[in-house]
Amino acid sequence: MNDFIKVKYNKAPVENTIVMSVANARQNFTNALDNAWSGKEVIIENRRINQKAVLVDMATLNGFFNLMKFSIHFEQDEKLNVYTVSVSELDDYYAEGETKDSALDTLVDLIIEECNGYIKHYDEAKLFFSAEAQLYIKKLIHGGLDKNQVKETLKNGGNF
Repeated sequence: MNDFIKVKYNKAPVENTIVMSVANARQNFTNALDNAWSGKEVIIENRRINQKAVLVDMATLNGFFNLMKFSIHFEQDEKLNVYTVSVSELDDYYAEGETKDSALDTLVDLIIEECNGYIKHYDEAKLFFSAEAQLYIKKLIHGGLDKNQVKETLKNGGNF
């Protein structure tokens, strides 16, 4: 651990966690990144606005994302001769199709459209999604918004 961090910020909640002020992180950003890349969690606090941000390495982030699983539910309406597919983690997004595959394709198109809207209009979009749905949207964005990739991520329960 770097001396500047040891002396100024020794209130880390767990071992291998470093807590820094925004000013300290700005002055020592390379060191903050080096610590994150080495597997440590770096928490950057802005006490003025009571906010925190975290730097973690990609392996850790992927590990968190891989713990998040999607639940896909299919239902068949025999009267209408359609399948409905939904994903409860995305605030019950749903789509319909004549087959399970066509319903899933329609759902994937909808999810990609919503993810792109989320990226483009983040400040407004975050108001319409639950906190849980936002995490799952970020997982999909992180994995790539290629139609086949999103479809496989959903079908595999969430791993990429």
